[in-house]
Amino acid sequence: MADDDALPEPTAPADLNWPRVQTFDNGVAVLRSGWTMANDVVLGIRSGGAARTGYSHDVPNRNAIALFVDGEYMIAVPGRASYRSPLRREWDWRTTSQNTITLDERNQVRERQAEIIRTHEDEMLMYLVSDATGSYFDDPELVSRHVLFVRDATYILIWDEIKLRQEASVQWQMHFANYDDQGEIEPYGDGQWRFTRPGGSLRLWLAGTETDEPTVSDGIMHTGYSYSPGGPNEGEWGSSFKLQATTSSARRATEYVTVVVPRSEQPPGSTIRIQKHNDEGATRLTVHGDGWRDELRLISETARKANGAAGHIEYVHYSEGEPVYRSMLPER
Repeated sequence: MADDDALPEPTAPADLNWPRVQTFDNGVAVLRSGWTMANDVVLGIRSGGAARTGYSHDVPNRNAIALFVDGEYMIAVPGRASYRSPLRREWDWRTTSQNTITLDERNQVRERQAEIIRTHEDEMLMYLVSDATGSYFDDPELVSRHVLFVRDATYILIWDEIKLRQEASVQWQMHFANYDDQGEIEPYGDGQWRFTRPGGSLRLWLAGTETDEPTVSDGIMHTGYSYSPGGPNEGEWGSSFKLQATTSSARRATEYVTVVVPRSEQPPGSTIRIQKHNDEGATRLTVHGDGWRDELRLISETARKANGAAGHIEYVHYSEGEPVYRSMLPER
């Protein structure tokens, strides 16, 4: 090959200053702390509507997330069993098997619709909100999920706003990868769990509106598609752990607030504490670390997206007791 025909040297995405919050035409959005899989935190969320094939091969999973931490698959989606496997309908195609919200444990509607309505990225925060109101039965007013990466995923805030026209019980569920029997989930104090895999561990803190005690049960994740039922990639019960919370009674207005600390043991010696406070008209969180604290107010909206979007988040970062950064998300 002549020198003039030599391929150019590759350029790393970080050098190209590509955005780390990115939405795609297929309805998927991604937030990432950096451009590796082995040393970064990467979260995907399913938004959007129909695919090129319509809804014939689609899963009722709008606003569901998946999470990789430093190369470990931590918060997992079920994947796909064989089309001839009973697990296809009994597990894979159920919204309760996805990392999202359900109403009365029903599947999302067939022609489900969701949309990423806001994104933001700066030196401190990465943020998006996905509105999946059009994915649920009985014409709800609002079903939205806010995702906030704080300081390169020191922690991740997930805030679900649910406002209904008819009362329903509201479920939150998350599934953790155990495809190789090397995962472990255990309570870690009031409203907290620790999930551990060989490559690391995360902490999850959850608070909901008048919810029963969350439960942990066996779930299923497939490591790949199997042409025949019972194939080598088909998951078994216990190949994931399902953590589920549900409201104590049917309600018209509910929220779930989740904080994920993806590297619960890093940096060595650090501590992160999370407190929830009563604040009229808002939910207020304080997140404490070594030498810093964050104050967050989650201010809910009653309007539909068409009338002004979902709620918003006020964020203040303090270093050594002094406020050094403020933000309102989404910007108004």
